Amino acid sequence: MKLTKNELLNAGFKENYTSSEEAGTEHGYYYYTFEINKKTLLISNASDECDDDFTVEFFDFVDSIRFTDINSIKKLVKLIMSNLYDDKKN
Repeated sequence: MKLTKNELLNAGFKENYTSSEEAGTEHGYYYYTFEINKKTLLISNASDECDDDFTVEFFDFVDSIRFTDINSIKKLVKLIMSNLYDDKKN
């Protein structure tokens, strides 16, 4: 199943652009992020690596967990968001 940028945007992911100058390449690229909280971020692979067939991973986390289906990602985000622990309140 192909995971597209429109699915990620519709699921609340933010589009991030890296210019060709920043990347040090001929073309810039896009990637998508969803900030769960200040310590937890979901991130896609870069557009120049995937031909609009994205995967989503936890940023700076175990690389053996990878999502390719938008329904699984939505369920994960919903589950995490409904169970966040706010250490400032407790």
